[in-house]
Amino acid sequence: MSDAAETLVALAPGRVGLQLTPGCAPSPINVDCPLRTHHGFTGRALRAQVWDGGTLVWHGDSVHPPLQRQVHDGWQAPDDLVMETMYPGYAALANGDQIAAAMDAGRWLAVDVAHLDIQMYHGILTKSVLHRLMDYERIAEVHVSTSHEHRDTHAKIYPSAWGIEWARAHLAAGTPVILECYMHKLSHEERLEQIAWMI
Repeated sequence: MSDAAETLVALAPGRVGLQLTPGCAPSPINVDCPLRTHHGFTGRALRAQVWDGGTLVWHGDSVHPPLQRQVHDGWQAPDDLVMETMYPGYAALANGDQIAAAMDAGRWLAVDVAHLDIQMYHGILTKSVLHRLMDYERIAEVHVSTSHEHRDTHAKIYPSAWGIEWARAHLAAGTPVILECYMHKLSHEERLEQIAWMI
């Protein structure tokens, strides 16, 4: 984990931070940049449990909602929790109606543009809700990668990818923007290209 963090931060020294997520072998991280935590990161395990049924048992900057099958009908998330927009199968923020309800309630959101693309592919996110979300002021962070139709593939971005310009505008305004493509699958040159297209 430490080696991966150092490699990523070196791509744009002084211009990037890291959002730590599960997946790498646990190890201490000592990098000189802003750090955020997302959905179950811990330096002591590959993945910490985030939800126990509908009860939050892990705290970080943002989380995925629980899966629909993990909670009872009518489940409500804690008010102060930053949850990520998802896609079918999740208990919250998985469709346009749920996103609209979250905005009506004034919730802070982590917006994943690839997940919104998946919702549009399924026809469960209307243009009116999408436009409202694009202008919504309570966005705590933006996640960027590309999807493939109905699958969340965390594929690399390209300059004309949907949502990239909107994400850049949020980055310029100071909102944390997390590039979520699978960097470990890319060459050094491709990694630099991904960073350059975002900043």
